[in-house]
Amino acid sequence: MRLLRTDFALDREAYQTVFTIFKTCFLDQSVLRGIINPENLRVSGDGTPIVTSARERRHRVCDCKSKGIFDCTCPRFFSQPDCDIGWDSSRDRFYSGYDMYVLTDSEHDLPLFPLLHPASKHDSHGFCEAFFRFQAFLPELKPKQLLLDSAHDAMAIYSLCHANSIAPFIDLNLGNSKKPTAVSDISIAPDGIPICPKGLKMKSNGNDLKRQYAKFRCPLASCKGCSCDSPCSSAKFGRTFSVPISSNIRLYNIPPRGSDEWKSIYNCRTASERSNKREKEDYLLERGRHRSTKMWYIRVYLILMMQHLDAWSRPLD
Repeated sequence: MRLLRTDFALDREAYQTVFTIFKTCFLDQSVLRGIINPENLRVSGDGTPIVTSARERRHRVCDCKSKGIFDCTCPRFFSQPDCDIGWDSSRDRFYSGYDMYVLTDSEHDLPLFPLLHPASKHDSHGFCEAFFRFQAFLPELKPKQLLLDSAHDAMAIYSLCHANSIAPFIDLNLGNSKKPTAVSDISIAPDGIPICPKGLKMKSNGNDLKRQYAKFRCPLASCKGCSCDSPCSSAKFGRTFSVPISSNIRLYNIPPRGSDEWKSIYNCRTASERSNKREKEDYLLERGRHRSTKMWYIRVYLILMMQHLDAWSRPLD
């Protein structure tokens, strides 16, 4: 709700000047060259840790140490107050620095918009902060599909996608799911798939787009009939079951979650990993020894510019 009420202004951001250069000279040029389609974007998003120092940069502003008090709780001066301590799962350790969230064009692995957060910020919160600024500062770019990992599996993000006519492709975090519910003799598993009276998960049977229903059918039925030893329906092709898509926009997607089409599109989310690898390993992002967020933004945007230059030299598919 706070972000919905916020009036974002570029002149209040630390990266105002370098973002303007990046947009005008690189992002807009990628659009003009036909590399990025602004009206039909498939955007992936992910956060990546940036280590800025071995520990928090701070020093005392009191004289407690001279008095023999070494564990005082007096205020400290932080040279980088927007950095803190976070967990890096890839390195399996805590680190001091930023969590950089980047929205990426998954068609050509090109970064569209980065945002630096304190290391402790969760990816789902980092996405929201980045996405609202992306909409405010780059209104000409219109995402049609959004590809995110299970850290973003929250109903608020699905609602945000539907409000902006964006198709969400988000991996489920079953730890966030409620216990199975039941409709008559059919129960619903945490991943939204109905379970037949025999205890088997039903198979997806596509979507009824006219009525906006997700359809499922008997897992033991085929064109030769139902092979169940205790059929719960007299229909030749077995029991069918439909669920309104609007009843849970998190579980029921178009195309159906788990279908070949859904998996094919979601697999493009790896564009974020490839883009992050380019920034951190090929362009040595973490080699910076800067002590201000403005300098880190300059380093980040210079690397993003190089990624677009690289794309210009590659032939289009």
